Amino acid sequence: MIKLPHFFVLGLLLTQVTNAQEMIEFSGFGVIGVTTSTSDTYKYRNDVSYNDGVGGGDWDLKAISNLGLQIDVTASDKLSSTFQAVIKDRTKTNFDKYLSQAFFKYKITPQWEVRAGRTPLDLFALSEYRDINFAYPWAVTPNEVYGVIPHRNLDGLDLTYTSRLLGGNSHTRIFYGKSQSEASLGEFLEVVKTKNIRGLSFDWSTLNWSFVVKHTLFEFSSNPKTYAPIAAAINNVASGANQVGAAAVNRGLGFAIPELLPNGVLWDDSSLALDKVSMDGKSGDYSSISASYHWLQFGLSAEVSQIESESAVMPDIQSGFISTTYMVGKSTFYAVLASINTEPETFDSSGVSTLLSDSNSPLGQSSLVGAELSEQFAKLQAAYGLAIQGVDDSLTAYAADQTTLSIGWRYDLKENMALKVQIDHTRIADSGGTLWFQKQRNSSAESVNTLFVTLGFTF
Repeated sequence: MIKLPHFFVLGLLLTQVTNAQEMIEFSGFGVIGVTTSTSDTYKYRNDVSYNDGVGGGDWDLKAISNLGLQIDVTASDKLSSTFQAVIKDRTKTNFDKYLSQAFFKYKITPQWEVRAGRTPLDLFALSEYRDINFAYPWAVTPNEVYGVIPHRNLDGLDLTYTSRLLGGNSHTRIFYGKSQSEASLGEFLEVVKTKNIRGLSFDWSTLNWSFVVKHTLFEFSSNPKTYAPIAAAINNVASGANQVGAAAVNRGLGFAIPELLPNGVLWDDSSLALDKVSMDGKSGDYSSISASYHWLQFGLSAEVSQIESESAVMPDIQSGFISTTYMVGKSTFYAVLASINTEPETFDSSGVSTLLSDSNSPLGQSSLVGAELSEQFAKLQAAYGLAIQGVDDSLTAYAADQTTLSIGWRYDLKENMALKVQIDHTRIADSGGTLWFQKQRNSSAESVNTLFVTLGFTF
């Protein structure tokens, strides 16, 4: 039995309040895309929510293909509803994951309107139509900006004000809600939940110019799957190490091992390490600025963004791209330069005694502390190394560091259909391949070439 979201049911009920003016409109969009990439280590994926990728010279028809179906119901001059489903390759599937939009819209005045339900999460310049391949010049959106955030939708409401400003049209929007998505950043496909999403966006456009500013605050409402085993490992190692230290002090070894504190504490405050790998309850923000200019056959556009978070698992991330286009008849030639850089943290060992990490630690010498204690300490040292590796893996999960140069060609076959060919050359830094699917984490630097051929359409 399919369980529909409450707002979806509400939207269906509201659209029943119709009169003779009711109108139902069906529309859709899609893209048939072929992808191939050269690397065996870094496999291309459309964003970090995909738990698979294309690499090793394979040709793939699923990575960037999709089909979108939309129903717009106009109940009156003021009330309407929109329902949209996007069918594409997913690791886990259910009805809710395919439902990309399901909201009702009420026009309060000609300038003010409110939407409630599931709407596009207004983070990017292309948030409202990033799945519609026909709507933008490139074969794929720049992954450096659009691939690092897996969330696509907001379950909540927004309020939009439309006006004329400085000779152009402007839209100011505030929104509130929650969102849930998946992210594959290592061994697991993680469920990433966010709540208390509050955002403000402003866009202004004329015939030639457009300018967009967005700022969003959010709060994580879940921890990654890796948190529980890492927390258990840290607590076990800290407790065991302090017991070994206390036993050494009780045996009067403080003089022989001067690094021992009087009470034998080897790990002073393990909660600091636990806090590093926690996301639940931590807040963050996402900011972006974009602009475009079109003059005769030439076009120039750019978008830059920054993510900041209280959680060390989601470090500070800066990304952006600049794109140029040149139109000749039905053809558009384009180039894109995109980059992403993160500033990940590493494990802070300031609260940990050097005895625990020293391979020649006196606590591991049976001649000094006895065979039983030295054997116990050796096991703790091995567990400590694994625990710290787990912490560092979590702290570098989002450590994307790469630059991509793309060149491409678009040909408009019809007014609603476009063929595109694009080649990407990506230089990935050491341990900077977060945006790619990897079987082995923290791989070395590599340059990767990726080819996309797409046929995008609307109907």
